[in-house]
Amino acid sequence: LAGNSSYAREIAHGVSGYCARTRLWDIFYEAGPTDEPALQDLRVILDKWGADGAIGEFQDERLTRLFHDKGIPTVNVSENGTIAQTTVQTSIPAIASVAVKYFFDKGLRNLAYCGVSGGKTSNDLMQCFCDVCSRAGATCQVLSVTERTGWVVDADKISQWLRGLPKPVGVLVPNDCHGRNLASLCRRYGIHVPGEVAILGCGNDELECSLSYPPLSSVVRPARLIGQQAAALMDGI
Repeated sequence: LAGNSSYAREIAHGVSGYCARTRLWDIFYEAGPTDEPALQDLRVILDKWGADGAIGEFQDERLTRLFHDKGIPTVNVSENGTIAQTTVQTSIPAIASVAVKYFFDKGLRNLAYCGVSGGKTSNDLMQCFCDVCSRAGATCQVLSVTERTGWVVDADKISQWLRGLPKPVGVLVPNDCHGRNLASLCRRYGIHVPGEVAILGCGNDELECSLSYPPLSSVVRPARLIGQQAAALMDGI
């Protein structure tokens, strides 16, 4: 059970790779949003066929409760899930450390974070990034943007924030889509990337990074390894 992102598909590849090496599992794969019609379909499938376990992005309490109420063990692979019995996820402090080292290796000491307002993963990464910056003696300024529409609606505010940052500056974003949007906004407002603003994404989504101009650098999240470890934990359960 996962979203339709490249990260989610890579996790599914990891689960599949584990199964191929060990034993044959009958896998039901569902990718997409956790809306009420999707939940109803799952209820029908579970009532008719049952399940021994579920691996997925358990961000929605309704989804978690559906399996919990039926006594089906779950392994969560989302950084936003909080109630699944077991969780395998990327280390947010590790991402922050990798990002700061990347910027330092480029000779950048002025750093900033442009996050997503209200997003738990984004907020956690922002806090860790600022903490690592502080310990390393680097400055870190922060701005949060409303997901999706914020890049258009708040374009003037974002460009004003970018222009006010000491240059050159390295800016970390919580995912590659936002990195691509930020690079596009810089181009529209005449801010040079990477000369003035160096942008670092997170997730290393090949499509998003290649659609960005210039192509986006990004911190790799080990999605396949997460999928493999999640499958191994479910196997043990």
